[in-house]
Amino acid sequence: MYAAVLLLLSAAVQAQPAVRMSWETFAEDPARVQSLRNGVAVMKSRNTADPGSALYRTSWQYWGAMHGYFGPGSVFGTIEEAISDYRNSGADPSLLVDFDGITDLTPPDAIAAQVWGQCQHGTLWFFAWHRLYLYYFEQVLQQAAGDPTLRLPYWDYTNPSNVTMPAAYTSPTYVNAAGETVANPLYEPRRHPGWNVPTSNALDPAATNIDDALTDTSFFDVSVQDDGFQNAIQDNVHGYVHCTVIDCPVTDMGAVGYSANDPIFWAHHANIDRMWDCWTSLGNANPTQPPSYPSQSFSYVDATGTLVTNTVADLSNGTITLGYVYEQASNCARGAAKPVVKATAQQAPMTAEALDTARVALQAPVVLGKVQKHVINAAVTRKVVPLTGGTASAIPRRLALRGHAALPVRTDLVLTGIQFENHPGTQYHVYLERTDDRTKRARVGTLSFFVSTAAAMNEHAGHHDAAAMNRVFDVTDELRRIAGPNANLKQVHVVFEVTTGRINAKPRPRFNDKMTLTIGEIQLRVTAVP
Repeated sequence: MYAAVLLLLSAAVQAQPAVRMSWETFAEDPARVQSLRNGVAVMKSRNTADPGSALYRTSWQYWGAMHGYFGPGSVFGTIEEAISDYRNSGADPSLLVDFDGITDLTPPDAIAAQVWGQCQHGTLWFFAWHRLYLYYFEQVLQQAAGDPTLRLPYWDYTNPSNVTMPAAYTSPTYVNAAGETVANPLYEPRRHPGWNVPTSNALDPAATNIDDALTDTSFFDVSVQDDGFQNAIQDNVHGYVHCTVIDCPVTDMGAVGYSANDPIFWAHHANIDRMWDCWTSLGNANPTQPPSYPSQSFSYVDATGTLVTNTVADLSNGTITLGYVYEQASNCARGAAKPVVKATAQQAPMTAEALDTARVALQAPVVLGKVQKHVINAAVTRKVVPLTGGTASAIPRRLALRGHAALPVRTDLVLTGIQFENHPGTQYHVYLERTDDRTKRARVGTLSFFVSTAAAMNEHAGHHDAAAMNRVFDVTDELRRIAGPNANLKQVHVVFEVTTGRINAKPRPRFNDKMTLTIGEIQLRVTAVP
């Protein structure tokens, strides 16, 4: 009887899905950390295997190239082209050293030609492609470590207590169980000074807050470019972390074609993947339309180096059993759960007739104000955006500024047609600000550029990068905060301020006067919340 109970308990434990843990929990067991180091070290040792062999397909270099690589056949161009583009861009020349030692790669066989350089950025499949990428990488890592229980940890920088890089990644050496000082396979020297020992940098908690994104009820909206939860994550916190570990487009984390070579990439993307689970845990549905979304297929290799192909639908129809859950895959917002727009004591006074009029007006998004072509030609620039008060937008403006419990709305700052002649090499914080009182300002997001060079953007538009980018920031609370009791606010500044993205970063952010960065149109747009 006792033996039978033990057997049942053992089976129940085995039936429980494994857990991808936050780094803080993962590191509580030194054996887990050592297993991760072992797996990465073995994969790196396979970089010298026969390029046509199955063993090479399970190497660190091969898996980095699956995300992106430099070479004559790559969409990212050659390393020489990347160096030349960066040198001529006007960005920080001291970072050119981070391109040293990187060589061009050529897919060694038909399998590599099919799976290399396939990362999905700026497409419908950002989340899906990366989830499958992590899924098969984890299997290779387990095999290399000889540990089937090993799961990828995630860097939980959405928690403001964890915005420094985990210490196990930042030192070139570590002391093993035998007391020997040995090379640390989790270390990557091509990070901006201050990330590695002696560590002084940190992510900015304001840029890793995903509360607004979690309130978005659409995964993506194919009718509104760059709208929806997926883009809110991809364009903001995802790109921000890449470009803060090192200035984009510098190798390693800042270059799309090289970023997966840094071990911190996998902890970063495990957290990005977790955010998808955070969103679905709120009752949001994953997309089934357009038909091209679930039917799209992608190819990888498994732990034996064998080619595998899956459709996006395989993630939900039982074809693939992921076999893991995240330690914290729900309640991922920083504050208590709240509606998109909360009513306040200062809500707009509205008659029933006015509310009915507003519902009609807001059957489609209403543009409160817009301006064309803003050139960012200094470390700090401002653009006045009017808040129109004409008949068509008077009530939507009132709702945007004050809110009303009976008709909640969301206000977005929409930046379209973002282009540059030379990569900025830095990021920009974006603020809303009162034109009559600049002390009343609120940060609404960070504009990052985790894209290839301008030449690559134009040449390969529609694949990894777009020739012109768009960004959407939820500014509902920020607009009301700077408006205060002024329900008749007529205009605001949209402010762009250069930043490295790094807290405690030295030297100060560097403005690139050769970038020619322009915003095609700036809009403030109000939408009724379903």
